[in-house]
Amino acid sequence: MVVIVMASGLPVKADDTGASTVRSLGSFDCIPIAMKENFSATSEGIRVGSLSINEQPLRSENSAALSVSYAVENRSSLPLLVNIDFLLVDAADHPLAALTAGPPNMRIAALRSEIGRDWTPVKPGTMATASSICTRVFYRAYEGASNAP
Repeated sequence: MVVIVMASGLPVKADDTGASTVRSLGSFDCIPIAMKENFSATSEGIRVGSLSINEQPLRSENSAALSVSYAVENRSSLPLLVNIDFLLVDAADHPLAALTAGPPNMRIAALRSEIGRDWTPVKPGTMATASSICTRVFYRAYEGASNAP
């Protein structure tokens, strides 16, 4: 059995073991941080996957960089605008970090793939404290644009 939850117009798949691992937090869909490699979201015309979340130290000993990247495939014949909001929460659902990541200019040409990525400064140890990663996927046709990226 595959767990699929509809959120922001895009079904999110986190686990195909039959366990109920996807839960809602407001308008976000959340999965256990340990299952981040299993994240995928698919709908007619778009597929998101290959989620990577990493924490790296910055020069300052009091901060680190939380970076997010993902692959997004535009399967439609129209250019798309795509952005994903990410929220890391602890076991009590308190927010630890938030960021929005998208492909360059948030655009994906028709029938093309792009990498969405961004980073935000966080307290060191944020990833170790996080229990869930929550996502909210936004996409729509980019009207009036050519197929050029």
